[in-house]
Amino acid sequence: TLEQYGGWNFIDSVDNRPVIDFSRCGGGDLYDCPSEKFPDNTWQMDEQYVGDFISQSKQLISRVKEGIYEEYGHSSFNDDGVTRKSEKELEERSTLFQVLIVPDGTTKASSTGVAILSEVAWNGLIRKLLHSIITGDYFFVTVIGDDIAAGHGNNFVQSAIMQFQFLMEPVFDLLGVHLLSRNMASSDPSSRLLGALAGGDLYGEMDILWYDVEDEVESQGVKDLLFKQSILSGDRVPLILAEDPVEIWRDSNETAWMGSLNTDEQLICGKNNKLQVCKFHDYNTVCWIPRNDGISPGVDQDDHIKNPGGKYPGRYVHQLKARKLSMLLLHALDAALDVWVDGIQENGFPLQDNYWHVGDVYTNIRESVRQNPHSSACGTLMGPDFEALCHVELHGRTEWTPRITPSLTGLHNILSEPLPSAKEQENNIYDMIDLWPSQWKIPEGQADPHLMAIASYIPKPTLEDYYDMWEFDDDEYDWGITDDDAVLEMINSDSSQNVINTTMDNTTDGFLRKRTLINDTAGAFDSDENDIGDFNSNHWSLYNIVGGFCDGSSQSTCHRSPDNTCLMAGHVDFPRGGIISNSSDSGWLKFLLGKMSEKIVLLRLEWDNDLRRTLKQEAMPEGFWFEYFINNNEENIITLDHHQFVSHSIKVDQVTLLPILLLSSEVENEVTLSLRVRGGSAALTHLYFA
Repeated sequence: TLEQYGGWNFIDSVDNRPVIDFSRCGGGDLYDCPSEKFPDNTWQMDEQYVGDFISQSKQLISRVKEGIYEEYGHSSFNDDGVTRKSEKELEERSTLFQVLIVPDGTTKASSTGVAILSEVAWNGLIRKLLHSIITGDYFFVTVIGDDIAAGHGNNFVQSAIMQFQFLMEPVFDLLGVHLLSRNMASSDPSSRLLGALAGGDLYGEMDILWYDVEDEVESQGVKDLLFKQSILSGDRVPLILAEDPVEIWRDSNETAWMGSLNTDEQLICGKNNKLQVCKFHDYNTVCWIPRNDGISPGVDQDDHIKNPGGKYPGRYVHQLKARKLSMLLLHALDAALDVWVDGIQENGFPLQDNYWHVGDVYTNIRESVRQNPHSSACGTLMGPDFEALCHVELHGRTEWTPRITPSLTGLHNILSEPLPSAKEQENNIYDMIDLWPSQWKIPEGQADPHLMAIASYIPKPTLEDYYDMWEFDDDEYDWGITDDDAVLEMINSDSSQNVINTTMDNTTDGFLRKRTLINDTAGAFDSDENDIGDFNSNHWSLYNIVGGFCDGSSQSTCHRSPDNTCLMAGHVDFPRGGIISNSSDSGWLKFLLGKMSEKIVLLRLEWDNDLRRTLKQEAMPEGFWFEYFINNNEENIITLDHHQFVSHSIKVDQVTLLPILLLSSEVENEVTLSLRVRGGSAALTHLYFA
């Protein structure tokens, strides 16, 4: 590979180069630091460094593109491997793998190209990428979709978004950016609505939202709500990839960033392509590989992942989707580097802020959606009484997975007191990484784009290199652990910024920044010592909680329980679990909701009619009572019997929710919600607030 295509060969020639702390230079949470505040000796102010970096980066991008071309039988070279194909053949290939740019938001898939984007979206993506490279920030790519997108019938790592992460992570890493891709798809169709109602609390920050649903069964309203919440929630505004953008283009005053991937599987492979990567019904799944660390399954493992009736497509369908998304990003990165060069030529060095700052652009898009005067599919979905929720940032908690930072975004995280341990909660057998089977190795002679992405002339760093990068005083920081462990502890410690040498590189600095998109005030204040009743007692417990770390990323270690017959399946979508009452008189459950502005709470409950924990939303017993009060005001307990509960509830698509409307006086300070059930067992699965 190095002989034919070359490799990464860029090393900073300046020793002890300082790193900009973008969180403290006046750019806010988005790191829009004015370039006039860049210290002279940082790499962003070194014209020679920037020029060499751009040159090496463009070569890297070209190599990975070539890897994808060759993988699908479209190499730049003829069969002899030496002579190049004709200009006509290369032009035809470029047309096949191009990104089409259209002047408006009409971005339904075309007959050619890997993707189609509006001109506004293309320019926005370039701006995003420049911003991430210059600031060394994260870049978040999230897929939200159905069971196919979730990777069912295949290993989780074979899903399209994980294959995208595997290929593109080293590319972004060499550019100084931390790529974090998440698979937030689910086999439960209601999960997309239930996730959208939580704003960004469950799905997290997004730079790209890829909506991937095979059969368009989703209502227009659910998609509209999802897309609008992705814009309104959090710091960032994403590029939205969806075949049907609903009315976002209009409702954002033609500012939203819209596009779609081409879903035609035959476009690149063709009808008679005999290449292995075009065998769309090829399955190669694994449930277990023997390990040498003493870990063994609790039960016999299946030979492969089940795929009843061939319902789910093979691994190469996912790979082709991943390659289209990768090619879109490679084209955009290439264009971003060209904009960097052209911007310097036109306006001087360094690149002016208006090329890469994102804050004002995000604000304009977000406010356009917030102030949209049109009736919309989201408004129809929510109904006239709750249409306002289509224009504000929502928050929510659940025990369902996947969700970002699972240890912070559960229902139990905003309780005033912890719950008793749940008997039904899973425990993982192991949490270490899974080994990849040798049968997944790319055959000899087949193109390997990932190998082209990691190809380098620079020797692999050793542990001693890390010691040179991370300087710490053993006398001052006597942690009582070995030096190797100290290095790992420092890499993952929130306090490590205090001991890191200022010469550490831009990529490592980006790795240390931890971003969590949740309501900062929820669950963050003390409860009143004079509260009534028995709060969060043994009458409530967590129920049916999946074990492990299930955040949808490549680091997920989900559902590795002793009774799992396919431990390496790796899927993270478990639409189950909640907080359940263990008796027909539950006692009080108290939630700390923090600051609220829109005075509304929405609850989703399921009922256990036979006390056998067969939970259903439609199984509420006749003798059921629901009670709640706000802000420790036990004198104003609201009681709803079965029929009142039903009459007060609203139907949003196929989901029943109970709205609780608050008074203006009740949201002046931090809000608490206390609730209990009587006359039947119930489980709270989702809680939303705004």
